[in-house]
Amino acid sequence: MCTICIKQEFYTILQAKTEIILMKINKNLAISENGFCLNPVTGESFSINPIGAEIIQLFKAGMTSEKVVKELCTSYNIDEATMERDLYDFVNVLKHHQLIQADEKN
Repeated sequence: MCTICIKQEFYTILQAKTEIILMKINKNLAISENGFCLNPVTGESFSINPIGAEIIQLFKAGMTSEKVVKELCTSYNIDEATMERDLYDFVNVLKHHQLIQADEKN
């Protein structure tokens, strides 16, 4: 496979990861000011960093994944590609623990 093909394949995968999606936070999820999360449905608790808590709050406010990326890039002076990857990874962790899901209404 040539270098150009590899780059195109990576770009396609990245595009698929960052499609505009509205995420729905589990309505029972409780988050403290210091990043302690409790899912009362499962009884599981988690600790997240301040940026993770901010991401959850942005999704709760109704922002799409695309808007969350732009907001965080501006706030933290992060390049968009890095933020997209990090957000994709964080959302997958939240999905794995049933704390977030794609909003089927969109």
